[in-house]
Amino acid sequence: MIPVGICTSSGTSGLPRTLLLCFSKAFDTVRHVALFEKLAQLEIPDEVFNWIKDFFKERTQRTRFAGEESDLTELLASIVQGSGIGPACYVVTAGDLKPLNDKNKLLKYADDTYLIVPAETTLTVAMNSSILKHGLKTII
Repeated sequence: MIPVGICTSSGTSGLPRTLLLCFSKAFDTVRHVALFEKLAQLEIPDEVFNWIKDFFKERTQRTRFAGEESDLTELLASIVQGSGIGPACYVVTAGDLKPLNDKNKLLKYADDTYLIVPAETTLTVAMNSSILKHGLKTII
């Protein structure tokens, strides 16, 4: 997961600051092995776990360009966008993304992530952005 942009709203008059994190190709970077490891830690029925594994099993792709076609390649990463299960699988993979400061809050839905920084915090938005970028690099 690599952030392509951070949009901020500065806290003034006691209002919290909000950082919107935009991830480049978030659904395309989810490794199936990592997803399955995290799903295995959840309390879901074996039938559901196996159904999800089967959903991702033996997915392939090929490229066509100028009348030429590549060989089929097995996909070991990527969540099918537009599928009903896609956002939930992404949320499971991003579930361990946490703010470094306990006073900050992280709100996530699918690949949208917001960092809420209370106005009374002494860190500036730039410092929070820097800490978050550093933290993301360690998560990758």
